[in-house]
Amino acid sequence: MLTEDPRAAERDRALQEDRPGRLGRVHVPESGGRRVASLVGAWAFAGLTLLLLTRSPSASVLFFAVYPVLWLVTRTRWGGATATLVFSAGISLVLHAARGETWGDAAVNGVLSAAFSLFMGLWFWRVYEVSGQRSEALAREREAREALRAAQDELVAAEREAARTAEREQWARDVHDTLAQGFVSVITLAQAAGGELARGDADAVARRLVQLEEVARDNLAEARALVAGQGPADLLAGDLAAALARLVDEQRRRGRTASLDVEGLPTGLPRETQVVVLRVVQEALSNVTRHAGADDVAVAVTTSGPGAFAELVITVEDDGQGTRGTAEGTGLTGMRARVEALGGTVTVDPAHGPDADGSTGTLVEARIPL
Repeated sequence: MLTEDPRAAERDRALQEDRPGRLGRVHVPESGGRRVASLVGAWAFAGLTLLLLTRSPSASVLFFAVYPVLWLVTRTRWGGATATLVFSAGISLVLHAARGETWGDAAVNGVLSAAFSLFMGLWFWRVYEVSGQRSEALAREREAREALRAAQDELVAAEREAARTAEREQWARDVHDTLAQGFVSVITLAQAAGGELARGDADAVARRLVQLEEVARDNLAEARALVAGQGPADLLAGDLAAALARLVDEQRRRGRTASLDVEGLPTGLPRETQVVVLRVVQEALSNVTRHAGADDVAVAVTTSGPGAFAELVITVEDDGQGTRGTAEGTGLTGMRARVEALGGTVTVDPAHGPDADGSTGTLVEARIPL
C-alpha cells in the first residue's frame, strides 16, 4: 500500500496551490500596486548598488542579493534573464565609466556576473519546474488513490448487496421447495379428510390424519434443517435414491401410479448436486399435485454422454393436462436457477400430442454436467 509523509504532503499541497497552470512563472498573489512597488524597490536596490560600486569595488558583494531579488520580482524565466542582462550591462558601464576599467575588462566582469546569475536563476527554475511536476504527480497519485478507494468501496458494497440478494433468493427457493409445498400437502390432505368425513368414512379419515401427521413432521424436520443450514432433511435421513423414493411414495399415497428409475444414478455425487436433483424432482412432483390433474407420473435419473461430456439427466413425466401455455411460476423459476448455477439446463415440454380433451401431459427435463 502506498504511504506518504504528512509533512511532505502538506508541502506539496502548498506548492501546488502556489504555482499557476503553466511552468516558468512564480505565482505570488498580490495586488497590482504591490507588484509595481516590488519592481520599483528591486530596481532602486539595483541602482543603489551600482551607485555604491562607483565609490567602492566592495559594493560588488551586493550582487549576490540584487540578482536573486530581480529574479524574484520579475516572476518569469525570461523576465529574470532580461533583468540579469540589464543589470550586468549596468555593471560594465559603471566599471568602465566610473572605475576607469577598459571596455574589455568591464565587459568580462559584466559577462561573468551575468553568466553566474543566469546559471543560478535557470537552475532555480529547473528545480522549481521539477518540484512542480512532482507536486502535480503527487496530486494525480492522490486523486488516483482516492478514486481507487472509492471504487473499492463501491465494489465491496455491491458484493455485499449481491450476497444479501443471493441469500434472500436462496431462502425464497428453499422455503418454496420445502415449507410451502409441505403446507400445500397439508391443505390437500385436510380437504380430502373433510370430504371423507362428510361421507362418514371414518377409516379413510383416520388414514388421512396419519398422513397429515407425517407431512407435518416432515415439514418440521425441513424447517429445522433449513434454519440449521443442513440442507434437505430427506438427505440427512439417507442417500439421494432413498430421498427420491420417499417423494415418489408420497405420490402413490395420493392415489397416483408413480414409478422411479434410479438405475443410472451415479455414486459419489457432490452434496450440492444431490440437493439440486432432489429439489428438481420435488418441485416437478409438486406441480403434478397442484396443477396437472395427472393419474400417472414417472421419475428417472440417468446419465448421458461419454467421459468429459457426461451429464446427469433428471426427467419427471406425467399424463396430466399439460402447461397449456401458462407462464412459469416461482417454483419453475427457482428450479431453473438452481440447475443453471451448476451449468445445466431445464426444459418443460409436452409429454405427447394432444389427446381427445386437449391434454398433453408434461415432461420436465434437467441436465447437469458431471
